[in-house]
Amino acid sequence: MMRRALVTALAVPALFLGACDTGGDSTEPTPTTEADSPTETTPVEDGTETGTADDAETTDDAAADSTQDSAAETEVDDAATTDTAASTADVPGGEEGQAAADVARAFFMATIEADEAACDYLISFSDVDRPMKDVDSDMELCQEVLPAAMEAQAEAQELGAEERAVLEAMRINGARVEGDTAIVDRTNLSELFREALGDEVITLRKIEGDWYVDLDKSFQPAE
Repeated sequence: MMRRALVTALAVPALFLGACDTGGDSTEPTPTTEADSPTETTPVEDGTETGTADDAETTDDAAADSTQDSAAETEVDDAATTDTAASTADVPGGEEGQAAADVARAFFMATIEADEAACDYLISFSDVDRPMKDVDSDMELCQEVLPAAMEAQAEAQELGAEERAVLEAMRINGARVEGDTAIVDRTNLSELFREALGDEVITLRKIEGDWYVDLDKSFQPAE
């Protein structure tokens, strides 16, 4: 099992970096220019200049609009909080499904960044009932092998700023939850990454309240 888990882990960066090849054209932000807008002023007899009465009214109107905008923004923020709570119940697997999905995404991003923190999201190679972080020998092996291999994969794929931006945009929308097991399949992924995953799944298990990626049962068709 340990050997397969290592091979699987090493394949993860290539799988998702490959999706960047079809990331589409990047768009450059359109530069904006400020038009020269001379301010008309009204001279007064003592030689000083002051704004017009219309300017004063405009300032008052702007202050009122600003107050209204602040109140509106507060209402929008409150609504967004409510919408977020409601949307969590709408995703596959509900709150638990999204929690598992977030762990899967964190694992993917750590592998792509060649970060040894990827090991924190895994189930132990040698003891499937414990997380990797609780088995020192497995954790040491993972941290020794994975980052170097992941970095080599990223270099081979010529991962640059544009590709990183594509990967950062990846979202995983929930998971199918069955007891202490969660399954992420292509339907849970952002459209760009669905083809990369194909018919394979990512399997996670819940241990002592937290979700961990089970490499031995991941990146293969669902059982």
